[in-house]
Amino acid sequence: MRRILMVLLDLFAVILFAAAFIIKYFTDRKLGMNRWVVFKQMQIKKVFDLSWGKYILLAIILILMILVVRGFITKKGKGIGSKLLMILMAGEILYGLYFTLFVNLKAVRCYDLMLLCFYASAFLLIFGNMLLVSGHDR
Repeated sequence: MRRILMVLLDLFAVILFAAAFIIKYFTDRKLGMNRWVVFKQMQIKKVFDLSWGKYILLAIILILMILVVRGFITKKGKGIGSKLLMILMAGEILYGLYFTLFVNLKAVRCYDLMLLCFYASAFLLIFGNMLLVSGHDR
């Protein structure tokens, strides 16, 4: 059961990661999507203040990633699949770190939506890898 949940979490995380880039692509190409993104960003900014929240969420994600990697190292990893999942998690979180710190808010119209997709995907990957590190399947 745990393995099925891990596969579903990883699949949904990859879909969210891809959705961020799909939203960016269609925002640049289609005017209707651009209007929808502007409308959604106004709604997001009314509910959440992402100016400092994004840094707090990024710090939480990095701390959780360090804990998962530490648990992975102490358990000595189980096979190549677990190593690939750790690499996927680390790569996505590092890209989210780059996107948060170095991408200009004015250059990317759908910055807030992409950021939410990256963070949701990172939390799913961390949770799936915590399941992997926490124990073995019986």
